[in-house]
Amino acid sequence: MKTLPAVIPHFASGAARVAALALCAGLFVGAIACGVLPGNSSSADDTAGQSPASGNPAIASEFQVRGELIFNRRADIAFEVGGEVGAVNVAVGDQVAAGDVLATLDTDTLSMLERRVAQARFDLEAAQDGLDLLLGLQSDDPLVQARAESALAAAELALERAQDDLDDYQFTHNVQLGAARQAVADAEANIDRAEEAVADFAGSYSETFAQALAVRSKARTDLAAAQDAVTDFLPRHDESVSRIKTQIAQTESTLDTAREVVRDFDTEHADRLAAARQKLAQAETDVATAEDAFNDFQVRAIEGDFQKDLDEGENFDVVQYNGLLAAVSIARQAVVTAQTELDELLAGPNEVDRGAAIARVTELEATLLLLNRELNDALAGPDQDELRRLEADVELGRSTLARADRDLAEAEEGVDQLELARLQAAAEGARFNLESAQTQLARLEEGLDPATLDSLTKAVTTATEARDDLTKDPDAAAIALANAGISAASTAYETALEDLENALLRAPFAGVIRVLTIKTGDVITLDARVMQIVDPRDVAVLGRVESNYVARIAQGTPAAVTLAALPGVVFDAQVVEISQDARTERGIISFPTLFEVQVPPNVVVPSYPGLVTTTVRQ
Repeated sequence: MKTLPAVIPHFASGAARVAALALCAGLFVGAIACGVLPGNSSSADDTAGQSPASGNPAIASEFQVRGELIFNRRADIAFEVGGEVGAVNVAVGDQVAAGDVLATLDTDTLSMLERRVAQARFDLEAAQDGLDLLLGLQSDDPLVQARAESALAAAELALERAQDDLDDYQFTHNVQLGAARQAVADAEANIDRAEEAVADFAGSYSETFAQALAVRSKARTDLAAAQDAVTDFLPRHDESVSRIKTQIAQTESTLDTAREVVRDFDTEHADRLAAARQKLAQAETDVATAEDAFNDFQVRAIEGDFQKDLDEGENFDVVQYNGLLAAVSIARQAVVTAQTELDELLAGPNEVDRGAAIARVTELEATLLLLNRELNDALAGPDQDELRRLEADVELGRSTLARADRDLAEAEEGVDQLELARLQAAAEGARFNLESAQTQLARLEEGLDPATLDSLTKAVTTATEARDDLTKDPDAAAIALANAGISAASTAYETALEDLENALLRAPFAGVIRVLTIKTGDVITLDARVMQIVDPRDVAVLGRVESNYVARIAQGTPAAVTLAALPGVVFDAQVVEISQDARTERGIISFPTLFEVQVPPNVVVPSYPGLVTTTVRQ
């Protein structure tokens, strides 16, 4: 469809121009009724939904979506056996690697299961060794033959060791005999040293006296320091009262400032909201005025007010027409802009900053309460417990000084008879050790122990027979029985390993512990879920896009996500799925939308991220 100014020049003059003008005006009124403005091929609603890229500056380039962070990869973990929890190796928020042991059953259960595994492994190895022993070197299987050769080598090594043990016993006896002789000599030397200590004790009297004198001097110094501490206690208490009062005054000033910040949030928001409503009302008035002017222009054109000018050869006022049309469009765009600003203000002030200001007020009020309590306690008088402690230090100093005085007095009396008795007892013990060493030497000089010698000789004979058994022909029935024993031992070993593994909780993948419901000593049942692990690198946001924004997004639409727990970190995201099932909450229609979130390599998403803010970009 051509615009009105482009159609009129094709008509010659006079009545033809009047008819053309009436026809164009009728077409224009019809376009208005259908919601199509001249010069546009889309409806008014389509124009309102255009993005800034389509050239409509009245639509904001981004908007926010309510939503929650979800972990795409998570797992609930449970023990596969019941029992008592022995250890919990993680806490909520800990990062773990795949396969890490997160918790175990009690130590007694683990020890019992580990013993079962060790015993089952030993039984399996013994059963295999038994089969290898039966098959021997005559087997056609190269592997079995190699095992038989290994067993033969082991038997020969065992025989060699048994023979070495026999030889070593004889050698060890000779070594022990020499050591016993040396022990007798050492015991004789110890007796000499003990007797010299008894003789030297009397000579150490002067040194003991000097030490007692030094201890008494230190005790006097400590007592004087304790008495000074009691004397200085009250001035320190007065200084503490003054310091607390200063802190209270500073905190009250800071609290007043913080409360003014909170009040400013509400006042500023109310002023901006009133201004936005006034701006919207003015914009709606401007639209009505522009539309009235344009409609008057059309009526005058249709009723023939311009006939005289047309008859006199003057052109139709196209400039005025286009100007009125542009004024209508601009006024409508102003209404859309004012409505958008009002909607944003109706959503409320910046809750994050306001919440931080309120939290600051709460913190300062709590601090002020604590300081007032400290002041009340201080004004009630000095800390009696501290005073009693200082007085107790004085009493302890006096007691220590009295004990030092007694020790010095005892040193002045002469040699310590108790210490002398101890040294004499040590000399008596050295004589007893000499007698024991002489008895051991006499026993070793009698020769080798017949029972030990017979046992070592039998061990050599047994090792020789074991080596000879490896060269015998295998028995078929015995081999079948040995194979059955290996199968049973293998099954028992696998069962024991599985039971031990079931007593451990391992991380199925690398992630962060999000839920933990057990502690050491808890009794759990089979398959009871006790913790949850999530992958902090595989996350998404499930948002709710309101119906007036849903036409502006599609798969791939970019977005930015911020988390209250990670201030200053912005995650890139994009739309991956838009549900067709609308949801209604408090009269607002929205569509569930899934945003895929890109997590940078050096960032770990906390298991509880707090408030999630998703801003859709266009």
